[in-house]
Amino acid sequence: MAAWAASRGTNNTGEPGGAPALGVKACFPMAGVYDLTLAEDNKDRYMIPLMGGEPETYPDRYAMASPIKHLPTHHHFVCFHGQNDSVVPVAQAQTYLSAAQSAGDNAEGVILPDASHNSWTTEKSHPWQVAHDRILATMAGQ
Repeated sequence: MAAWAASRGTNNTGEPGGAPALGVKACFPMAGVYDLTLAEDNKDRYMIPLMGGEPETYPDRYAMASPIKHLPTHHHFVCFHGQNDSVVPVAQAQTYLSAAQSAGDNAEGVILPDASHNSWTTEKSHPWQVAHDRILATMAGQ
């Protein structure tokens, strides 16, 4: 959701998310889904109910909801992901980061080998602390 919200600036007025504009300094998604078509291809059980059908039936919905389709964002992204995430494959972050960098965005990945999907929700856990420290350091440098 964070990545989608930060990428809304590429939407036209009248499109979902097209207005109002947000003043985004940086975006720090954790275990994000950046390409909903890729998620559905990987059998993510939430995609079809969320999108109302398959990508072939609703390609515009999937494109509008996929942050990877709204590059460049012109925002600094630091994408946190756990190597052991069994809910959202780490390939989601890797694919997004590659595309964002190719589009000219300042996008960095923090892939933690000891983290899973929910590792970010436990305050003071190692992944939470890494994210906390990186967010503060990044924002201090803005």
